[in-house]
Amino acid sequence: MSPPNRAIGPAQLTALRELQGLSLHADGTRHQIQIVLNSGKAPEYLEAEARRFGGRFVISGNGAAWREVGSPTERFVPPCPDLAAIRRLVGVGSNARDVVTLELKGRRVQVALEDKRDELGDIVVSFFPEPEPVAHRWSFDRGTDRWELTAYLRTLVERHQLALEISEPHPDGAVDVLPLIEGRAVGKWSVPRLARLMFPRAEVRLTHAGNGRNDLDALEEPEVLPMTAFNCEVCVETVRARDGVVSARTAPEGGAFLACYAELARRGFYGPLSDRVARICAHHLAKLQV
Repeated sequence: MSPPNRAIGPAQLTALRELQGLSLHADGTRHQIQIVLNSGKAPEYLEAEARRFGGRFVISGNGAAWREVGSPTERFVPPCPDLAAIRRLVGVGSNARDVVTLELKGRRVQVALEDKRDELGDIVVSFFPEPEPVAHRWSFDRGTDRWELTAYLRTLVERHQLALEISEPHPDGAVDVLPLIEGRAVGKWSVPRLARLMFPRAEVRLTHAGNGRNDLDALEEPEVLPMTAFNCEVCVETVRARDGVVSARTAPEGGAFLACYAELARRGFYGPLSDRVARICAHHLAKLQV
């Protein structure tokens, strides 16, 4: 599941605490629910959120890294020297983060730079060039248009033949600089592989809740049952085409993910845990009724 830009709200947090780790033994098999936060955000941010509801694992950098709570970050992609190169080309120091000044076609602009790195350096580099969408996290006033920054970074990648891909801007304006692995940009398509690393002795059934273009490659993975809210048209099309779950509720305040879990429980996705999941979701959805 992908968390919002802001901290998980109290109503959703209570539900997650009840769902996380839910387990029982049936027919000689232990069945258990694990909720893994999967986001473009830094592992430290995601770990703090996971701790609030008892989560065991997080996936960071849009699938580029993962972490067990309380343990070091593990990379899905090897260190990429071209991430250091793109920093140099825009005039940003190797350890710079938060609000930084970069060179953009002969002028200096401010952007927020989210720290997604370990002791070996950057895992993914994420620029937030527009102040308003991230005002709850950073304050700066000499930003730039997200599409202008995207075009400029793509020009640098092409000119210097860097093994990187520049994402389309996310709804909050973020522009990701992504390393390549196996000839493609790292992305949430790594979810099935990471699940096998996290739970090596389990038979894993996967679902992914996504609400943005950066979720598409996870929603399209054959091993993943996809879910989404109604406010991302391209996600809705993808999820419906795969017989996934589209919630009529909003995300996150309206309880979209709880409604998706409830529908999965109705379908029996959680096996012998489905009835308990359905009751938990119904209880908390009722409290969210307007």
